[in-house]
Amino acid sequence: CMFFTFNILSGYEYEAGDHELLLMPTAYTMPKGGKYFSNYELFFLNLAAAPTDRTHLAVFTLFPIHTDFLRTISFGIKQNYLRREKIQSAGWFAYNFESKGVSIGNVVSLGQKKRSLYLGITALTAEDVDKFEFLYMIGLRLGSERSDFMIEFENTNTLIEDDFNGILTFGFRFRGETITWDLAGVRPLWENTGNFLMFPLVKATIYFE
Repeated sequence: CMFFTFNILSGYEYEAGDHELLLMPTAYTMPKGGKYFSNYELFFLNLAAAPTDRTHLAVFTLFPIHTDFLRTISFGIKQNYLRREKIQSAGWFAYNFESKGVSIGNVVSLGQKKRSLYLGITALTAEDVDKFEFLYMIGLRLGSERSDFMIEFENTNTLIEDDFNGILTFGFRFRGETITWDLAGVRPLWENTGNFLMFPLVKATIYFE
C-alpha cells in the first residue's frame, strides 16, 4: 500500500508505544485504523485512535475509583505535519471541560527511532489562570530490537524562575509486537533530597487495529 511504501522510503515504521517516551509525546503516529490503550500506575488511563496515518484522537481520564473521575476526562488531538527520514514534527491540542484547561504543544523528533532526540514545548492554561504556563521537554531514546532506554527532562517557566532544577525521568521499555511495559524512575532535581532517590513509574501500552 502507499503508506507502507512511504514508510520504507522515509525509514519510518510505527511500533507499539512509539507515540511517546515515558511521559513525553513524540512526533510519531500510528497507521490509519490503529489504536492504543495505556495505563499509567494503574490510576491514569489513555485511549487513542488514528483516523488517518498522521492523526491521533485521544481521551484521558483517571481510573473510575470515584464518581468524580468524570471531571478528569480530557480530549486531545495530535497531528504529525512533517515526516522525513531523520526528522518528524507534530503538534497537539488537549482540553478538559471541568477546568476549561487547555494544552497546546509541539514536538520535534530527530534521528532514527532507535537513536533519537526529542524536543518539545507545551503551553498550559485553565479558566482561573490569567496566563500561559510553558512546559519545556527534552528526551533521548536508545533502542534495540526488544528494549529501549529512555531519559527525559521537564521543567516549567515558573519553576525555573523559582530556581527549581526540573524533573528527570529515566528507565526502560520492554516491547512485544502489540504490548509494551515501561519501568522507570521519576526524580525531582531538588538541591537536597536526603535519602530519597525516585518515584517509581510503571506503564503498560496495548496496540491493536
